[in-house]
Parts: sequence; structure tokens; C-alpha cells
Amino acid sequence: MAPDGPLAGTLGAAIGTGAGRGVGLMYLLFAVAMAVLAVVTLRSRLPRLVDETPDALPDHLVGLEALTSQ
Repeated sequence: MAPDGPLAGTLGAAIGTGAGRGVGLMYLLFAVAMAVLAVVTLRSRLPRLVDETPDALPDHLVGLEALTSQ
């Protein structure tokens, strides 16, 4: 992030300006995005769907049932 760039007054005050600060800003933005995605995912129906869905029968039992039903 350049010392005289457009974000130097706002974000530059928090994370600094100079060499490598733009990459640091990208890391910070991606970390925030990952945290938001994690919170949204945990609040969604997906974790409950995994717990509520019944397990499938193992393959060897399915084959055994097919043989015994004939």
C-alpha cells in the first residue's frame, strides 16, 4: 500500500503503509471472508442435515437382502 495512496488515510492508519502492506491487507480481507463463511455455514441447515439423514446400509447387506428376496 503506497504511503500516498487512496487507502493510506483509512486502512493505512490501522495496518500501516509501505512495502508488503498490500499483501497484509489481502490476508486480512481473506481472513475476514473465511470467518464470515464459517459463521454462515454453521448457522445454515447443512450441519443438521448431516445429523438428521439416516445412514445407508452397507453394500454387503444390500446384496444379501437382494439375494434373500428372490
